[in-house]
Parts: sequence; structure tokens; C-alpha cells
Amino acid sequence: MSKKELESFRLKAFIIKICFFALMLALIIIFVFSVRIKSVTVEGNAVSSEENIIAAANLRRGAHMYSIDKNALSKSILEKNPYVSSVTVRRRLPSTIIITVTEDKPSFFMAFGSDFLILSDRLRVLDVVQSPQGLSSSGIIPISLPTVTEAVPGKTLVFESARDYRLSAELIGQFASCDFADGITMIDISNRFAVKAVYKSKYTIVFGSYTDLEKKLKFCKKTIGYVEKNMPGVAGTIYATGTAETSFLVTGTAD
Repeated sequence: MSKKELESFRLKAFIIKICFFALMLALIIIFVFSVRIKSVTVEGNAVSSEENIIAAANLRRGAHMYSIDKNALSKSILEKNPYVSSVTVRRRLPSTIIITVTEDKPSFFMAFGSDFLILSDRLRVLDVVQSPQGLSSSGIIPISLPTVTEAVPGKTLVFESARDYRLSAELIGQFASCDFADGITMIDISNRFAVKAVYKSKYTIVFGSYTDLEKKLKFCKKTIGYVEKNMPGVAGTIYATGTAETSFLVTGTAD
């Protein structure tokens, strides 16, 4: 390679380096100054308001998109919005933060002191209200549980013993998966040896002990079907304390 060719090669290499560094500098400037939060979008909320979720996120407009702590943001939203059970935060460059939430569905309500607790199917406290008026008509059913010692919105109920929670969750799961779950209008598992439920607000079902509840529920379905077909205008009590037979006592007329 001649001296002239060598100088030409060095010049080209120098120009390439200058262009590379200029490009990198431009990208850094764009990243630092252009990737800023301009809008926040909330998805998946049905009960929790968008305003409350955004307020809990505490995102400052103009802040850098990559300056946010996703874990801290999610924790804050969960703490201040009891219905929300999970949070996902995504960045949509160059300027949008997308917050996707999953909310627990209100399934039960119960008296607690002078108030009433709205609970999820996992016994997480979703809300505290002064009156149960209108709750049943919205599909939320009353439930009686073993003694509860603490009820904090957004957190699972605290019972006198961990066993009470485990057993309550197990029995609720069995009721929820039974063939006539959609018709259950009350559950009482406050005493594990005197489990009761109400079906369509006209049949009180006495199960007795919690043992073999799943089998009792399956067997009880046949009795409910028979009574509804042959005695549709009556109300009464179904005794399903065993797994081999049930009995039905008429107590009045159905509304």
C-alpha cells in the first residue's frame, strides 16, 4: 500500500469513527431527552377508578420512562386499591406507561362489628360498608365464618387460627365447584360441625359436619332436583348430613 493510499484509508477510518460517535451521541440525546412520560393508560379496571390507580402510581409527567420502579409502583397501587389483586406495568415508547390491573370479584359479605365486609372468593377484604342493602341483589351472598380477628381492606382475613382459614377456604372451594353453585344464596361455615347453606332462598340445606362435604353436595343435588320438580311451590329444609340419603321437611311456601 502506497503512502497516499494509507493516508486515504486513515482518513476514511477517522470519518467512520466520527460518524459512529456522532450517531451514538444523537441516540443518547434522544434517549435522555425524548423518552419522557407524557401519558398513562389504565387497563382491566372495572371497580377501581382510573383516577385512583394513576394517583396511587404517583407518576410524574416529564419523568424519564426508565426512571420508574415497577415493583414500587405496583405495591403502591395494590395498597391503595383493595379490589386490585395484581398489577402489570409496561412501557410503550416513546412516552406512554400502560398499567394493567386484575381485580377480584366480590363474592361474599359478612358482618364484622357494626360494619359489613365485602370479600373475594379467597376471603380477601375488598371493601367495608355500613349496610348490606343491595348486596344480595347484586349477586354477593352472605357468609358466616369462624371468628375473625382482623379485617384490613386489600388483605386476607385473619382468623383466630390458621386452621380456620385453611378449612374455610377449602369448604368455600367445594361449594363453588358443586353442581348447584349458581343457586346458593347463603353459606354458614362458622361451625365446622354445623355447616349450612341456602339454595335459591327457599331451601335450607343442613350438612352437619364438614367431613365428606363434597360427597354430600353431590348427593344433595338429586334431592334438590326432585323437590323442584315435584314440589315447586314449597320451601323447606334438606337434611344432607350423610352421604347415602337425604330427607326434606316442608316449612312453608316459596315466594
